[in-house]
Amino acid sequence: MTKSRKGKCTLDRALMDREVLCIMDIRQIQTFLFRVNSLEAVKGGDRLVKNILTDALAWAVKAVDPPLREEQVDLSFEASDAPIPWFADPGIQVQMIDAVAGNAMLLFRTGALCQKVLHKVSRYVLEHSYGLDFAAAAAAKTDSLADDINSLYDRLDACKTDFPSSHPLPPLPAVLVEPNTGEPAVLVRGDGTPVSRSELIRTEGIRGETSLADIHPGIGPGGRVCRAVMHLDGNNMGIMIGKVLSTATDYETSIRMRRQIDENISRGFAALVQDGTDWLRQRFFPNGISDEEFRRFFHVVDLGGDDLNVIAHPNLILPFVEHFTELLPNFYIWKDERIQAGIAVCAGIAFVDPDTDYLAGQDVAEACCANAKKVAKSKPNLVNGLAGNWIDFDVQIGSEQQSLEWKRRNMGFTGEGIRLMLRPYSFEEKQAGGPMDYRLLKERATALNRMQIPEDGMSLLEQTCFMGAADFEALVKALEKSGYPLTEQLGSVWTRVGGARCNSWYDIAMICPFFRDFNADTEQGGERKC
Repeated sequence: MTKSRKGKCTLDRALMDREVLCIMDIRQIQTFLFRVNSLEAVKGGDRLVKNILTDALAWAVKAVDPPLREEQVDLSFEASDAPIPWFADPGIQVQMIDAVAGNAMLLFRTGALCQKVLHKVSRYVLEHSYGLDFAAAAAAKTDSLADDINSLYDRLDACKTDFPSSHPLPPLPAVLVEPNTGEPAVLVRGDGTPVSRSELIRTEGIRGETSLADIHPGIGPGGRVCRAVMHLDGNNMGIMIGKVLSTATDYETSIRMRRQIDENISRGFAALVQDGTDWLRQRFFPNGISDEEFRRFFHVVDLGGDDLNVIAHPNLILPFVEHFTELLPNFYIWKDERIQAGIAVCAGIAFVDPDTDYLAGQDVAEACCANAKKVAKSKPNLVNGLAGNWIDFDVQIGSEQQSLEWKRRNMGFTGEGIRLMLRPYSFEEKQAGGPMDYRLLKERATALNRMQIPEDGMSLLEQTCFMGAADFEALVKALEKSGYPLTEQLGSVWTRVGGARCNSWYDIAMICPFFRDFNADTEQGGERKC
């Protein structure tokens, strides 16, 4: 095992003279990327994260004592059928396997050399970033890359639990502060704007900025203005990669397969996102829209491997996720005559006030995604032993920001113990027609929109959900007498999930604004510029 504390990395003594497989991992990435409101600064931070380990390794192998010669190191990791130098040349001391999204995996001839390189990489990360953490683990190389990777991730997880995270120190009261991050300023621009070290690192070489204020908002529950922040992440990746690698005949073949899988994931997800955004443009902007203006409706903040972050007009985000999941049956991280490895995703969406800082919205979206994954991976919901496609969301508009866990625990039930939030929802046929069926949620939300209940009636419906069952049923009867066929269109108010009594309409009332006609909403809100 490797532990990294205050720039020092120590391996088990038993590994010093053995060939080892090592994993290097950059931590605190999401916090580092999203604690600023400049989207261009986020992109600059993303660029830094994606390159920092490869840059650090290139420097570290020359900085160790004695420095490694060029012919002793192979840091290439492109997918190809070419031989891996490590297996043909015993003079190769360091062999890169792959490097993607703040994570790198390498072979070292000895654990002692691995430890030296880790010391240098840790120093480089500390000096060339501000707020990122570095963790690493190593395991003795065996004859199976798949087994070694499993062992390695177990060791890395153990290392992370005993790992002190570093955080930038807050500024003293007398210190000039950079407004985006709240960090101490290291210089002042010509226009008088203070700039922190973090901001300098992120924005180096970037021209112009796009801020959250540039993203068009939409109309949410109660007529309140909001934006959507989404985090989408792949499911079953470790299982699928292990399944593919288990078919390899030798270690070298496993490395080539691993590299090809990484490339398939990276290129495949980028193609899926492009297909999804092209579909949005055709569906919602049939008269055309410029790239710059479209980014004000749907902005891809970060795409790395199977991880996607977006900020968008709230009426575009649900159609995007739905279309994205429809594309997945034709996407494989590996496909040959022996094995086909597909993928599923979970998405988390936070509908937030326009003035909510990005990190707060991102935290809620990630928590929603994590909850969707938790439910998707539960035994009753598995599809052929794997997690399927699920979505969770939370609406935090016009109120104080709360953690998802707190909100679900303290606001998810009435005083009578009736559960209000059925989220997350599934795209899988296994859940079709059930209380957690996304398509049924969409169908009922669309039906509720068609009734055109006045805004005060919708607000009353939302608020009365928190009251007793008798009060809610009385309101429903009153609305039905006024000509709104709620029960006929939405089905029964009450359902059961896991033995708990639930109000199946609360989520419908909260989500229905985001299924309303996009053109009507944008024109009404005066936000559409196309």
